[in-house]
Amino acid sequence: MDFIIGVKKAGSTQTTITVFEVCLFLFFIIVSAVHFKSSNVMPLFPAGKGMNTLSAAATSTLWAFVGLETASITAEEIKNPERNVKLSTILGILIAVVMYLAINLSAMGAMPQSQLAKSASPIADILKQFLGKNIANVIIVGSVVSVLGTTVGWLLSTARVAYAAGKDGLFPEIFSKVHPKYKTPHVSLIIGSVLVNLLLLMNYTKSLVSAFNFIILLATLSFLPVYAFTAASEMMLLIKRDKNVSVLGFIKNSIVPLLGFAYAMWTIYGSGAETVMYGFIMLMCGIPFYIYMKYKNSTKLSEIRKVLE
Repeated sequence: MDFIIGVKKAGSTQTTITVFEVCLFLFFIIVSAVHFKSSNVMPLFPAGKGMNTLSAAATSTLWAFVGLETASITAEEIKNPERNVKLSTILGILIAVVMYLAINLSAMGAMPQSQLAKSASPIADILKQFLGKNIANVIIVGSVVSVLGTTVGWLLSTARVAYAAGKDGLFPEIFSKVHPKYKTPHVSLIIGSVLVNLLLLMNYTKSLVSAFNFIILLATLSFLPVYAFTAASEMMLLIKRDKNVSVLGFIKNSIVPLLGFAYAMWTIYGSGAETVMYGFIMLMCGIPFYIYMKYKNSTKLSEIRKVLE
């Protein structure tokens, strides 16, 4: 509802939930740090698998960071976007990295690996172990509330992308509809909110946890080709900006995009053959829909030209 009323209202809600969420995580980190045992952390890699587990873990971990570029989606509603979009992206990533590392490391040290691997909700189980069921339940309720912060972020990005695609004729026109009073893409927001909440509900049903994990891998995979092509485009832009660039200069300026491209390919490999197969099938399924929308738009354009002539 906040997004339909306007971005300013939604931003205030998001800020409040985010502060609350960070406080909960800090509380968990402190409790886990007090009961931290270095013996629980070792060994870092499962016996007999070693470094082979890293690529699969990298794909799942990347789920927490996908969409880092969505700060630019709301640039239209942001004051001084040239400064604030860049600042929010960098600070957001840094804060997220620090929080994720602290939460994971403290959880690994607070509970033995054998128990941690079997736990469906590690944070809740660790808090129950040290603080008792009642206090842990209060924190769990707070964690559920904090999930709203995630839904708000997802809704903002998905609705704006769908709205832009609707305006460009890549999605049905209904996605480009704007609320007559609040001037927000209310149809995109409503459709997006339904889909996001269906996805979140899957994580709270034990029988659907595996399906949720599969969706995580599939969703992450959908971002990776975009990241890979973006990194490759950066290298192409280097040549376009300076056609006389030397081989040494090209290599020097291409280190970061090359690393980004290599990482994207590595995580695609880590997502597994089944996920890559389903991702490719979904990509192919979108092509007929894209062709239909292009045909529909070209037909409209032809009719407009006839009227003008």
